[in-house]
Amino acid sequence: MARKPGSLLTLGRVGVDNGQQEAFEEWRQTVSVPAGEHALGALAISAALAAPLLHLSGQESGGIHFFGNSSTGKTTLLRCAASVWGDAGFVHSWRATANGLEGIANRTNDMALILDELGQVDSKEAASAVYMLATGVGKIRMNRNATVKDIKTWRASILSSGEMTIESKIQQVRGATAFTGATLRLLNVAGDRERGFGAFDHAGPTGDAGDMVKEIAAAASRYYGVAGPAFVR
Repeated sequence: MARKPGSLLTLGRVGVDNGQQEAFEEWRQTVSVPAGEHALGALAISAALAAPLLHLSGQESGGIHFFGNSSTGKTTLLRCAASVWGDAGFVHSWRATANGLEGIANRTNDMALILDELGQVDSKEAASAVYMLATGVGKIRMNRNATVKDIKTWRASILSSGEMTIESKIQQVRGATAFTGATLRLLNVAGDRERGFGAFDHAGPTGDAGDMVKEIAAAASRYYGVAGPAFVR
């Protein structure tokens, strides 16, 4: 059943000044409301908003991984989540070394950490990378004088996507096992609602799911970066 229009992020209006109100309303009407009519759309945006609440609730990093066949709308879900805090640049690629992912995570402390296409990360690094991101602690490194460098830490709400589950990716390397701590904190969520519309629950007002997804993605690229700060205020 579709949610009532405007029911998602009503509290986000609080603290938005007059200069930002118009942009916020555009985002709400073209991204939040349309995406919020679908279970996974509401989940993605809510997960992005949850990031600054982790500290207040005494929680550690964690999140969700949307998995399933390509072209189902998983990346659009991530773009909707990213628009809470910024533009499409907030959607990072899994195609990076563990060190690179550590740097990205450190820069998104108390915000949403969004990673697309799990299949692009090196299978040999997948287990350690997932565990590192989920635990929120980087590698211990030494200075030349044998003192310990400052350890990078972060706390983030993680959103990920890929064609396979976290466990399947890790187990591509023979003998590799998925750390329980990581898989408990990064939960697999099927990215296909099995209703004929991929990640979405219906085809939208025009009856064309493809057009609906394109419109939501385009709106997320135009209106962004207002809801998250307003929610924090």
